[in-house]
Amino acid sequence: MRWLSGTVTALAIAWPQTLDFVEDCMSFDTRQFRECIVRPTLKALEPEIPYSLVAEELLMLTAAQESHLGTYLKQKGGPALGIYQMEPATHVDLYCNFIQLRPILARKLGLMIPSLPDVGRDVLIGNLYYATAIARVHYFRVAEPLPPLYDKALAEYWKKHWNTKLGKGTVNEALANYARYVNG
Repeated sequence: MRWLSGTVTALAIAWPQTLDFVEDCMSFDTRQFRECIVRPTLKALEPEIPYSLVAEELLMLTAAQESHLGTYLKQKGGPALGIYQMEPATHVDLYCNFIQLRPILARKLGLMIPSLPDVGRDVLIGNLYYATAIARVHYFRVAEPLPPLYDKALAEYWKKHWNTKLGKGTVNEALANYARYVNG
């Protein structure tokens, strides 16, 4: 155990110097994330929530902006969780005020949830299918239709309906992260 203690101390000392390296290396492969997680999840929600390429791109932008496509699974200094950085209060609100009124959608989402000690927290962080589905439900609940399929419109929609005017993120930052993590 003594060697482990020394290793942990060495990592703690080296961590700030390697943070840029970690950020550059820890995101998901864009193509694989899209093809293996996002697209199949969106198609599994049909017909209750129709699949669209716009929705797919909006989720890719959201993941790129919120977590740098998987680099961060817990918000630094905040409550948001998972690749889309959904806040637990938003998650609960979706269930109480939207999903429970749609039993077929609720069943589809329920099938994505394994038995975990802290389902709300654990599924947002560790279940990419569920996190993707619940992020899509969040956008689907918005009365305003999805934007046109071009980068700035997606970023503006994200800012208005995900990050909100109270959030620290900006449209320009979202565009830069989308370009870096999705289109880069």
